[in-house]
Amino acid sequence: MGVEKLRAVWDRLGSDDLLWAVLSDPEQRGGQWRIDEFLATGPAHLDRYVIPTLRLHDVPFGQRVLDFGCGVGRLTRALTAHTPAVVGVDIAASMIDAAKRINGDIEGASFVHYDGRTLPFPDDSFDTVVSLIVLQHVPPAVQVAALLELNRVVRPGGHVLVQIPSYAKHVEGLDAPACRASIALLEIPTAARPGEALRLRTRVTNLGDQPWREQHGVKLGNHWYEGEMMFVQDDGRAVLGGDVGPGESVEVELPVRVPDRCGEFDLVLDLVQEYVAWWAELGNEQIRIPVMVADRSEQASVRQADVSALPGGRPARNGRVVPMKNSGHDHDGIEMHGMSFELVNALFRHCGSEIVSAGLDDLAGPEWVSRTYLVRAGEA
Repeated sequence: MGVEKLRAVWDRLGSDDLLWAVLSDPEQRGGQWRIDEFLATGPAHLDRYVIPTLRLHDVPFGQRVLDFGCGVGRLTRALTAHTPAVVGVDIAASMIDAAKRINGDIEGASFVHYDGRTLPFPDDSFDTVVSLIVLQHVPPAVQVAALLELNRVVRPGGHVLVQIPSYAKHVEGLDAPACRASIALLEIPTAARPGEALRLRTRVTNLGDQPWREQHGVKLGNHWYEGEMMFVQDDGRAVLGGDVGPGESVEVELPVRVPDRCGEFDLVLDLVQEYVAWWAELGNEQIRIPVMVADRSEQASVRQADVSALPGGRPARNGRVVPMKNSGHDHDGIEMHGMSFELVNALFRHCGSEIVSAGLDDLAGPEWVSRTYLVRAGEA
């Protein structure tokens, strides 16, 4: 993914599901975040991930702070309690527009859009840079360029506090005989409009020969197809809520977002073991629901006319299974990328800067080893 695609992805997310795009809690997808609860995560994250590190090393925020990858300004807003001037910068114009609306009454906060390449600030512009839950969603080449830019705009002797995952944890894959499940829909929505957020009540039953442990990372997810073409690969995700033994069932509410244009689509439900496989790849049966997406005036309906087994492909009209093809519109576009400690350290040392600390954090989720770095900028 290049800079242009990255910018387009986050601009779209900023328009489609603004707050969820910033904090992707599965329970809050589809406009479920309350703005007050969302904004409260800003001070909470500062108190947990930023302030203790700065205090431990006797580092003040200084007079001017940059919030890199500010989104809608939840950290920018919180930082104004600790420093006179905070600038939030983001690659997505939709995010910056929202940040200005949401934080228009916050003294000391300002917001700037940038092109994803060069930050629109002179060298040595800031005392401190803060960035959480940002670079993990940036492809490797852009990660490197971004760190160089952060090092450039912070003054000599200033500090960069940035969170980056180091690597994905090893996930023990379940054996294929354990990856057997049935998925039953408990409620069928009666209407679907373009871009509408739905929450599907389902019952998932373990038909395998061993328990699904919570640490296995088994989740319910869905795809959207248009004909034989994949339209959205990764849409909703829902955890199962604990261990599920053979023969046991659990009710799961799956948040999904209807495709953003009218047409005939297939909603396909499957289980997935994160960073291992979708279970259809292992022979498990998916279920398929034909969905007519239309404006309200056209009385759109989600029909259960053909909820059929789908073993790795979509049944053609003659009953044969044909392979699913990828249209290129494969998922929301949110990617995860790590950057090794060795590379981060070498990059900053090359610039004459020094890593003061690199504490472990949980900001990238349970599947990743992640660190929050405190870097002292050098004179180079």
